[in-house]
Amino acid sequence: HLLGTGIPKVSMWKYDGSPKHVKNPCVHYLFPGPSDCYYSREDPDGMRDVLAPQKGLYPTSTTNDYWYDNVEPSGRRFWKEVAWANVERTLVEVMLLAREQLLHVDHKIKQAGLRYKRVVFLSPDLVLDERGRAFLVEINTNGYMIGNLHKDFFPMERQQNAVPSFVGATGYPLQPHYKAELAAQTRRFCQSAAPRGGCPPSLELELWEMTHEQLHSSREWYRVWPAAASSRLHAAFSAVPQWASCLTPLDTF
Repeated sequence: HLLGTGIPKVSMWKYDGSPKHVKNPCVHYLFPGPSDCYYSREDPDGMRDVLAPQKGLYPTSTTNDYWYDNVEPSGRRFWKEVAWANVERTLVEVMLLAREQLLHVDHKIKQAGLRYKRVVFLSPDLVLDERGRAFLVEINTNGYMIGNLHKDFFPMERQQNAVPSFVGATGYPLQPHYKAELAAQTRRFCQSAAPRGGCPPSLELELWEMTHEQLHSSREWYRVWPAAASSRLHAAFSAVPQWASCLTPLDTF
């Protein structure tokens, strides 16, 4: 699942990759950072105005008109269809590359007869260029979720509160409304997969789990992968032999 908005971190200083400035923390520090990077001697009050919440100048989201109008190239279409699409693809690439090792541990736990549900917050840092290409810097695995820590700039409490619902903390209360239809759909799916080996019980359980998550998620979060076979994201991976060879039936559900 991916949060539907990025947390914009706009450098307070213009990027300078020269040897003199490449390690300058004020070039790389992104808000929130040390206050001495927020203004210059030439314009001591200018950056303070930008960072004043009441001024409304610092972008708080990547899903509003203020962001769409001020990024370059500007426009909602460019951001959603080019830049954000590249963010999705970059993150899915990392997940697919890491999946084999994770599934190995998952299988060992299930073979021991244990049932578990683990949720990990991953906080990826990405840089986007003027063409909308997304470059992954790192993925933080410290579980950082911004919440209301900097609410004047990033009001994220609603997004954080939405998480327990789709990870199952509430027991998926809506499932009585669709449980019978879900079982019928997955049965048909597994029957169609019979020529390829069919569905072991664990796979059908995974399908149910993904459905529960999707039907209990809010508008704040969405399942970025597995993607529908008709989606542009799935088509992009299917078109590359190296990626297509590692896809499973679950990736097209």
